[in-house]
Amino acid sequence: LVRAFDVDRAWSNWAKPTPPGLIRMFMMAAGVLLVLSSIPAGLSTVDMGLFGDGAGEVDPLSAVTNRTAVGQFLSGALPVIWIGIGAVFGGMLIANWFGGAHREITDVLRLVVLAALYPAALQFTRVMAAGESSFTLIPPLLAGLAATLIAAIILFKKFRRSSRTGRRRRAARLRGGAVGAAGAGGQDGGRPAQGSDGAPPRRDEARD
Repeated sequence: LVRAFDVDRAWSNWAKPTPPGLIRMFMMAAGVLLVLSSIPAGLSTVDMGLFGDGAGEVDPLSAVTNRTAVGQFLSGALPVIWIGIGAVFGGMLIANWFGGAHREITDVLRLVVLAALYPAALQFTRVMAAGESSFTLIPPLLAGLAATLIAAIILFKKFRRSSRTGRRRRAARLRGGAVGAAGAGGQDGGRPAQGSDGAPPRRDEARD
């Protein structure tokens, strides 16, 4: 998880008060707060009638092992969790854009994968809470996989096109510089010699 969310890289950049580092730090703190706030949001959606009359204390073990209660908790906490993770990924995208790091494909694909997984995760909460069939997870997973593949193909084609254009521009710039240098050298070295009186040399002097 630390490597996936680039926590180690963000932590190393916190000591540098640069605009990308500050943006990354702010968005990561906001994402962590949102993820933590998903706990009370999930608890508020749990039906306490599942644990009896609700007059006494709820056994934590029975609450965790109750499939319906877990599904209700996840259905309430899932949107806030996804928003928090999206805030972290969005902060990485904005920070890399401000810092000039060319990681648009990776950052955008993170957001695409996060959005593609949300329908499957939401359907999982319905399977837990309402007892629906587990086979209902297959269509959202396939749709998310298709969306991820399409986004990856489009982004990689765009990256290849932009990289080829950049290489052609650099090559044309180098060729232009080489032609300019050769032209300057030809003007200096190809100038005809002059005689002692400043006039062009005669044929016999040129022959000698």
